[in-house]
Amino acid sequence: MSSNTSMMGYDYQAMVFWKYANQMLREESEIEAIGYEYKDIKSFDDVVIMYKAGKKFRDGFVDRDYIQVKYHMAQTDYITLDALLNPKFVGARKYTFMDKVVFAYKKKKEKFIFDENS
Repeated sequence: MSSNTSMMGYDYQAMVFWKYANQMLREESEIEAIGYEYKDIKSFDDVVIMYKAGKKFRDGFVDRDYIQVKYHMAQTDYITLDALLNPKFVGARKYTFMDKVVFAYKKKKEKFIFDENS
């Protein structure tokens, strides 16, 4: 990836951060804090949204969203299951995007438990 492309990727990541930062400023916002390059869960650290109260998700609640921002210059490929299972899709040699999801889950399992009473 060229230096210019890398900078555009960082700019895009910053725009995602500022999107949520602007939402946080609204009086009715459910957002308590936002992390940028937040090192809680490796590979899912670009932008982390922390909510004041649990946010309804399926049968339970979550207290934060982890956003891994990806920027591509060419819009020739789609995000497919095959892409998520291919290490090259995320610029890796060995581990796929889905491998990283599993690793994050195993390392921080308590953050992925959806408790209806939390």
